[in-house]
Amino acid sequence: MILFCNCAHYDFIPAATRERVRAALAHRQEVMIVPDLCGLAARKDARLAAASAAQLTIVACHPRAVKWLFHRAGAPLDETRTTIVNMRARSADEVVALLETGQTAGAADSFTDARDAWVPWFPVIDYDRCVNCRQCVSFCAFGVYAIDGGGAVTVANPESCKTNCPACARMCPQIAIIFPKCPETPIDGADIAPGDVARRARELEGKESAIKDIHAALAQRRAAHLKPPAH
Repeated sequence: MILFCNCAHYDFIPAATRERVRAALAHRQEVMIVPDLCGLAARKDARLAAASAAQLTIVACHPRAVKWLFHRAGAPLDETRTTIVNMRARSADEVVALLETGQTAGAADSFTDARDAWVPWFPVIDYDRCVNCRQCVSFCAFGVYAIDGGGAVTVANPESCKTNCPACARMCPQIAIIFPKCPETPIDGADIAPGDVARRARELEGKESAIKDIHAALAQRRAAHLKPPAH
């Protein structure tokens, strides 16, 4: 099966690239063309679980982002039978060439999302990197994060996230928070380069006093929000 993400709402993957690849997939068998993988992952769409159970090629964005989007959807990928083709790093011709093998006649299964009006901007967590420091839980003012029954940080309310705000990812000491639609590397899910974590530690050290002030202000805001109304 091939799953193609059209990456709605953002143009990090040029429209010409997406159209060229979609055209190449139009007569392939077992192709699922989705408007936005992020949106499906946020809602834990059952189609992702079905896709992850198959021999799967995913045509989307950075592999690290895709891996943790499927994890967020409750459909973890089996890396032994999954190939991820990164349209953010390859030209349309390169992507099409990679998909040439096994071409057969058929029709693509294309569908639209009834809730396309929501821009699916939200974080996913790279649990290979997360150390459960819970900085994101303390920092986020919108209630996106929570602690699950096992004590781990989870993205509980993706639709509460403020669109185009990756601030919590910039505060993560392990660079474990991914915003697949972010233009900033490696927050976008690109591979972590040598020295990135040390660089992040230096950045956070320089902002330590500001971070404390932000945490105090957020604590006051939450307390005011939870305070019962006066009678």
